[in-house]
Amino acid sequence: RTHSWLNRFRGILIRWTKKATHYTAMLHLACGIITWRTTGLLG
Repeated sequence: RTHSWLNRFRGILIRWTKKATHYTAMLHLACGIITWRTTGLLG
């Protein structure tokens, strides 16, 4: 399930950046957004 949620983020699905640190930052941001959505803290 997690992989399908991560595939919704285009920056992760299609790796636009060349540097690994940028990709890792995008991955962390996506995981944070997914966690935020699933916990129901959106309002």
